[in-house]
Amino acid sequence: MGALVAMEAAKHWAVAGLVLMGAAAQLPVHADLLKQAAETPEAAAEMILKWGISSAHPQAAEIRGSLRMHMQPMDLFNDLVACNSYHGTAAKAVQKPVLVLAGEDDKLVKFSESMALAEGFAHARFRSFPGAGHMLMLEKPVETAQETRNFMDNLKG
Repeated sequence: MGALVAMEAAKHWAVAGLVLMGAAAQLPVHADLLKQAAETPEAAAEMILKWGISSAHPQAAEIRGSLRMHMQPMDLFNDLVACNSYHGTAAKAVQKPVLVLAGEDDKLVKFSESMALAEGFAHARFRSFPGAGHMLMLEKPVETAQETRNFMDNLKG
């Protein structure tokens, strides 16, 4: 959802560039997850953590165990409905440099859709992370920070 917000904001405000992680132009949400978020948000949050961290990551269980989502009961459901309903074309409107980062094992956003998103921008670079899922900053913190820093340094000229 953060990437959708960032793309929409970039259409209206001056930005030097965008870094999008685990992103796609459309974010359909699995019907089971929507139902779970409406009925038992805590279970839905656990489902997202399970799907969001690659099972190939050597510390997947530890990462999931250390995270807890704190929110009002319907916040997650509302966020997921917003993602599921989004049909904007923000990518086509963004003319600034974009870095798209994607985990090859992302179960929340298809890897191929992240690649397609990058291809939809006029000036984009795509970087993939094997053994990572949707939560790149937790699964590959050093690599994610380095890619972001390099991108930002290049924006400065």
